[in-house]
Order: sequence, then C-alpha cells, then structure tokens
Amino acid sequence: MSATSQDKFFIGGEWVSPRSAVTIAVHNASTGERVGTVPEAAQADVDAVDAARGAFDDPSGWSSWSPTERGAALERLASELEARAQEIGRLVSTQNGMPIVLSPIIEG
Repeated sequence: MSATSQDKFFIGGEWVSPRSAVTIAVHNASTGERVGTVPEAAQADVDAVDAARGAFDDPSGWSSWSPTERGAALERLASELEARAQEIGRLVSTQNGMPIVLSPIIEG
C-alpha cells in the first residue's frame, strides 16, 4: 500500500502549514507498515481554536445563518462525505486495522 501523507492543517477555512516540521508516523494497525505521516501540532497550531471562534463570531458566518442556510450547508457536507465514503473507509480500516467491510458499520 502506498503511503498517504498530510502536511497541512485546515484552519479558518483554509489549508495552512504547521508551525513545526515535526511529523507523526501513521501505521497500519494490522501490519505495522508505515502508511503515511501527519503534522504534529505545535502550541501555535493548537491556538487555531481562536480562528474557529472568530469564524463563529463572524457576523456573516454560521451563527448568523438561517436554519435553511445551515441545513443546506450540512447537506453539502453530507454529499461530500458520501462522495468520499470509499476512500474514508479505506483510510479508517488501514489506521484501525479493521476489515474494510466493517469500517462503514462501526465508523459510519
């Protein structure tokens, strides 16, 4: 299986580089094989919670949307998750070491 690596965090609506070059190895739980890496969050990255709070408090953001607008956004999210279901299932199965047939049932 080829390695899959992520090198950024999604913060404040955009992909941003981590403040540290330190990464965490991700291993297949069944085989122990290294299957990728993810960035390790430094304190400055964790402080991105402030970005989430700012997005919530934004007068044109989620907190000001009507129930209809929020519903439409959640529907778009559901559609995107559904479109990526097989890939998400494969990644979850690899990381957790469970058979692919179980990941949609247990993790879904």
